[in-house]
Amino acid sequence: MAVVTDLLIAAKNGSEKLQYYPIAKNIPININYNLADVREPDKRKASFSKTINLLGTNSVNKLFENIFSVNVATQYFNKNLKTPCKYIVDGIQNFAGDLQLIKINIKPDNSIDYECSIIGEGGSLFVDIGDKLITGNPLKFETSGLLMIGRKYTINTFVAGDNFTSVASVVSGTINTTGCVFIATGTTPTTWTNESILTSSDDLDFSAYDHTYTRANQIALNVANNGTGYGVVYPFIDNAQNGGSDTVFNVESFLPCFHNREYIDKIITNTGRTWTSSILDDAEFLNHITYPNLINLQLTPAQLELKQFYVGLTSNASIPFSTNTDVTYTNDSTNGFFDLGGQLAPANNFVTLNANGNYNVAAVNYVKITPTHSDPAVAFWSAPIVLRTSIRKSGNGGVSFFDVVPPVGTSITNTNLNPIGVSIYGNNGNATGSQFFAAGDILLVTVNVFLAGSSPLTYYNSAGTPITPTGTLTWNLELVGGAAKTSFYALCTQKTILSGDMMTCNSALPTKIKQKDYLKSIIQALNLFIDVDPVNPNNLIIESFNDFYNGDIIDYENKTDLSKDQSINPNILEGKKYIYTYKADTDKWNEQYKNEFNEVFGTHEEDVENDFIKSDKKNEIIFSPTPNVANYGLGIVMPRIYKEENLIKKQFASNIRWLICGGIKQTITPYTWQQTGQANLTTNDYLYAGHTDDPLDPNVDLNFGLPKKVYYDYPNAYFTTNNFYNRYHAKYLNNLINRDAKFVTKYLWLSPKDIYNFNFRNRLFIDGAYYIVNKIENYNPLELTSTKVELIKLLETQIFTPTKFLISSSPDVAGGVEVYNSTLNTSFSVGTGNQNRGTNCVAIGDNIMIPASCENVTVIGSNVSVSENTSGFSYINGTVTNSIYNEKSLIQNKSDNYNVKAYDDVIFMTTGATNKTVTLAYGQIGFLESTTILNINDVETTLEYGKQITIKKVDSGAGNVIIDGNGALIDGAATITLTTQYESVTLQWDGTNWNKL
Repeated sequence: MAVVTDLLIAAKNGSEKLQYYPIAKNIPININYNLADVREPDKRKASFSKTINLLGTNSVNKLFENIFSVNVATQYFNKNLKTPCKYIVDGIQNFAGDLQLIKINIKPDNSIDYECSIIGEGGSLFVDIGDKLITGNPLKFETSGLLMIGRKYTINTFVAGDNFTSVASVVSGTINTTGCVFIATGTTPTTWTNESILTSSDDLDFSAYDHTYTRANQIALNVANNGTGYGVVYPFIDNAQNGGSDTVFNVESFLPCFHNREYIDKIITNTGRTWTSSILDDAEFLNHITYPNLINLQLTPAQLELKQFYVGLTSNASIPFSTNTDVTYTNDSTNGFFDLGGQLAPANNFVTLNANGNYNVAAVNYVKITPTHSDPAVAFWSAPIVLRTSIRKSGNGGVSFFDVVPPVGTSITNTNLNPIGVSIYGNNGNATGSQFFAAGDILLVTVNVFLAGSSPLTYYNSAGTPITPTGTLTWNLELVGGAAKTSFYALCTQKTILSGDMMTCNSALPTKIKQKDYLKSIIQALNLFIDVDPVNPNNLIIESFNDFYNGDIIDYENKTDLSKDQSINPNILEGKKYIYTYKADTDKWNEQYKNEFNEVFGTHEEDVENDFIKSDKKNEIIFSPTPNVANYGLGIVMPRIYKEENLIKKQFASNIRWLICGGIKQTITPYTWQQTGQANLTTNDYLYAGHTDDPLDPNVDLNFGLPKKVYYDYPNAYFTTNNFYNRYHAKYLNNLINRDAKFVTKYLWLSPKDIYNFNFRNRLFIDGAYYIVNKIENYNPLELTSTKVELIKLLETQIFTPTKFLISSSPDVAGGVEVYNSTLNTSFSVGTGNQNRGTNCVAIGDNIMIPASCENVTVIGSNVSVSENTSGFSYINGTVTNSIYNEKSLIQNKSDNYNVKAYDDVIFMTTGATNKTVTLAYGQIGFLESTTILNINDVETTLEYGKQITIKKVDSGAGNVIIDGNGALIDGAATITLTTQYESVTLQWDGTNWNKL
């Protein structure tokens, strides 16, 4: 029976439903399916491409809108766009694809046929993504879209219908006119549908998450967005922004990071597709984030323009002579002047800064002086006149002002004779240089024109002879207005986003990263397979290898064409060694690891037993690894991304990093979180993110393989084997490198229904074995012949079970320390869960924490945490002893006046016949007192210690020992006296004064 084929086409480039159209003849299409298209979607080709001819019937001519007539202008059909179509064989859809009109053939009899190409589905995801960057794509003119808040736009062609008056701040031109440049304002994006506007919709857009860059918002966003797969978070990562401190951080220390899931979603949905994935919607993946390849976040041009100002005068303005006068500015929009941020006050004589920043604030005053005199005998005058310009600031809302820099005075006249009634001109300026100014600071300019010193004002008649006139001199004094004359401006000298600024999230995206490379690396790392949803061709199914083959087992018994040869290919290896790795980076810890082990941190290498293949198969992703490093000052493990020169941390633009958030965790000792203009916050809470989901007790590792070394050495630190290779690659690779792995080629009898139901996710049972399909080659529904199918035999694979191990007990993973932060060599620990980082410290028991800043500390017991900077301290089963500097008493024998030292405990004074003074002159309060906070069984106890010192008169001489408190009182007195031999006193410091015991 003859095979019947039909073609369905969606008219108007897909805007109408599918309809049947006649074709010149049955289409002999060879269809190919290749598993590589699923495993490597960036290289995927369409399942077929075929040229067909459509007869020029009335319906077909209508479909193409009679385009064969050269004078017809099409209204709906666009030859440059895809037209969806489906190919039906005996009533069963065999494929869907896109039709493209190639050319029109007009025959001698005026009959017409349309030569078209049909390209099968699935070949265009990475084609549609193209070479677009995550951010930084070229601007182009578009006729519809959303105005993103804070972004600058240029109206190429304005068409009435949209009104931007209330949602835009004009940079140049007039709003709602062609050529206008404006910045979108407001709180929500606004749609435009008519104008041609210069913008870039190819960039990924995260502007919906824009927020004020403050500590409070960082804390709130970490709590709200961690683990959701959406929004912005601020992980606790040391990038050396804070000057190298381990315990003090500021708002700018933390960069905003976005979730990998949202990057993927935006990349795919921007092509017009949807997607479904259990792995990418898994609770774990919702914690995966990308750390950007940035040092600091740059202000956008729009933000700069909103922070800066340049104001002047529309016309000349009169001012009094010899009077400090605040300049009132009247022009902020013409002659080059601007104030897009509205910082010039309505009264116009001062500016209130919108945002924190480093600014160069400058003022220039041009003056015009025209003196007149009521005595007609006065023809000339002479006097030294000075123009003085001051820039003043108020940081308390205008209550008081002070000069930011010293005023600048300039002499604008000399002792020459100046004609009366004739104007003279002068100018000078003042500038602050780069200084930090805070949001809310008020700035103004004061001008004064005055006679210098005690020099006289001299009048002359027309002959140039000095005279003493009668009448009145009038100074007509003006500030000169207009372009480049009297002006006041503030320009940002540091163009980075600072605390208090708007965090424009699109400024925080990784730069120079192609979207396709980002997506491909996620696919590579997780060994994802991407296939077209058979129910909805616009939807992509994305799964890992382990989950991809969860479809049905299809019985293909008796489908083998036994009349054709079968082949078994045991040589399916691609390399002698399979290498799974991140991209190398040059920060301190990655470089140190690479130099020591000659491989990238977290690499996995799988050797293959094969004598015939010499090359390696390398699977490298664009992300770089992020070793966790100890911060013993806080008692935690954290990523550190910086270079180091001579033990000085240096910021640098690292490669992008793939991290997993482990949630809000607590440091052992608190750290300081600073924000300009706000009180310091002392806290233990931080958002952990690293290559493991927990720094010391991980369940998941984002590395491919076990690192040979980690850069921390806590006694209770564990590691996991649950890494990318073991989870996502081991099972798949076993089907390729196992000695029993095989490619089997068979010819199978396939029907249109088999092709319709075909799914790579299904496993086939053929001739007593299980297979997955690697290729289907040249299936042709019009030919009654078998089809070549390449199969991969499935092997039994042991299910991977992750394990944990204590790093300190592992022969495979070495613990490392940051030498200048750790002094383990002189400390001793016995028990479990102890973190003994101190110098000459002993910890015997369980769960004892001694920070690195401690020395000479002994703890015998359990569940005890010692506070920072504790010295000479013992806790022995509940009994506490402490000596601030020495456990043994240091004795000083003196016979002259003596200032005690911090380490003195006992002073024996020999006076002889004259009085001798012992002064308690301690240089620092820390020499006198200490506080230790013990956390015992989760109960904090504060122990306060004060210095004790004993002073004794040891001789029988007539002289007395006078003890001087050096400003502090001794039992209420400034001094006390020892008068007799062997008289002594022991003094105890209480935090303010001395007390006799």
